[in-house]
Amino acid sequence: MKVGNAHDMRRMNRCSVIEILLRNDSISRADIVRQTGLNKATITNIINDFSHIGIVEEAGTVIASNGRRTAGIRLSMRDYVTLVIRINRYDLSFAYCNIHGEISDLMKVDITNDDDIGSILDKLEKYTRRLLDNQKGRKVLGISLGILGWLFCSDGRMIAMTDAFPELSKVDFREEMQKMFPGYIVMLDHDANLSALAEWDEYIRNCDNDTGTMLSIIGGIGFGAGIIIDGKLFHGANGIAGEIGHMGINFNSVNYSPNSTSSFRGTFEEYASPRALQGLIQDRLMDFPDSCLSEKSTLYDIYQAYENKDELAVWAVNRVARLLAYGLTGLIFILNPDVIILGDKIIRSERFLQKLRSNLKDMLPSILYERLDLRLSKFDENSVLLGASIAMTKYYLETHKIIDLLD
Repeated sequence: MKVGNAHDMRRMNRCSVIEILLRNDSISRADIVRQTGLNKATITNIINDFSHIGIVEEAGTVIASNGRRTAGIRLSMRDYVTLVIRINRYDLSFAYCNIHGEISDLMKVDITNDDDIGSILDKLEKYTRRLLDNQKGRKVLGISLGILGWLFCSDGRMIAMTDAFPELSKVDFREEMQKMFPGYIVMLDHDANLSALAEWDEYIRNCDNDTGTMLSIIGGIGFGAGIIIDGKLFHGANGIAGEIGHMGINFNSVNYSPNSTSSFRGTFEEYASPRALQGLIQDRLMDFPDSCLSEKSTLYDIYQAYENKDELAVWAVNRVARLLAYGLTGLIFILNPDVIILGDKIIRSERFLQKLRSNLKDMLPSILYERLDLRLSKFDENSVLLGASIAMTKYYLETHKIIDLLD
């Protein structure tokens, strides 16, 4: 074997071990041998090297896959972080997230539709520099951004096309941030894709394998989804795969057109998103005079009222549940996912989930419904930031650059 090949193999083997350690809170050396297929001596050498540089530590006694109690080890790379950013409709979020998925130094900065692109870029630069100036000895892998809207990729550029916020489409944010911070790797993806990475990472931790198809949906002002097939994000030809919010579900409404004077185009998100729920509440306030809700009620006020069985909240949430089920039925026939996860600002309620399942039972053939794995996300709204960190970590592992960093 050539020296170069031996060197590459060494890097690949070490990355494989790090990946396994990342997926397990603690694990035996024997199970690492089993999962990698490498011999015991090779794993012993890798673990000894990792222990020497301080990224692996003893984890007490664990139960190995053969049922025996044995010494365990775990990864310890909390000083290896990604600076993560979320560009949302009303705010920018900045934080550090380490390889273990722990978020710190979280800051939120308001933006409005009145902010021009120059102002938004200034805020991005200002608060990114503030975090970089406060590294506290941490090793920054890079800067990873998640953005709303549909992210159109062409000719090496990535442009966020966001309804009612056209300023965001004037620049390639990855390109602009790379100019501002040339010494760092900069990544950009759609926020739903990044949230899907976080959901997939959580999903495979509790499965025996890392294959399958996931549809991860986040809802807020609109709807977006990340599609993962066997651990890989599916982006489509121009990066817009998963933009389910723009899927038409009402043929009798105005056709989708950028030049349309109507703001109502019969799309999925106009009927079943959290913003659509708020619109239903506003439209029917006068019909439910005993409701505790008002024109100033927030989304979370509505959710609390629903749990308290407020008549207006129950009517509106149940209507959204039926419309959501209608759209999901079509997606299930198209994608046939192993699991569907609902997150971000979508209501986290078992009552809502049961109502949604009941509607899907009416709409799907029994053979599909009985195999449907539909879940509510366990993450808060920071799943996008966590996913941004996972994307950076995946890049370092797949390119083996993490080994260069360690060496």
